[in-house]
Amino acid sequence: MLVSLVLRHVSPPARILEIGCNAGRNLGFLFEAGFTDLAAIEISKPAIDRFRTAFPHAFTAAGVRIASVEEAIRDFPSASCDLVFTMAVLEHIHPDSEWIFAELVRVTRRWIIIIEDEVGVSERHFPRNYKLVFERLKMTQQEEDAALEPYGLPAGFVARVFEKR
Repeated sequence: MLVSLVLRHVSPPARILEIGCNAGRNLGFLFEAGFTDLAAIEISKPAIDRFRTAFPHAFTAAGVRIASVEEAIRDFPSASCDLVFTMAVLEHIHPDSEWIFAELVRVTRRWIIIIEDEVGVSERHFPRNYKLVFERLKMTQQEEDAALEPYGLPAGFVARVFEKR
């Protein structure tokens, strides 16, 4: 699903940044689809160790920064990526760190794709309407899909594609 969503908006050699790449599965699929200019931010060193072994070619292609998004995002130059995406990461961003959303907009040249739980609440989940979040930051929503159960994502997850105005 992610690869087809990405391919509707960019094609190789587009530069893609994943926020919270975990063990690299998404980047592995994008690499197999021909994307080789990859970057990632991931807070978990064990996840990155798994990425290195599970998807070695994608890992080699990707510049991976092991840090929190708060620590790493400001190191990316403005408009340095064609597309920035997240999957089940922004929902964990504490309200004190919501400034990072503006940083994602700053870093992308054109596209942001998010696949996030917008309703779950826990000590680690912060529900948000990402359409409102990103439209306030001068992005225009181009796609929305809340029917993600066939892809193994529970109700509450929404895929959104935003384009920079």
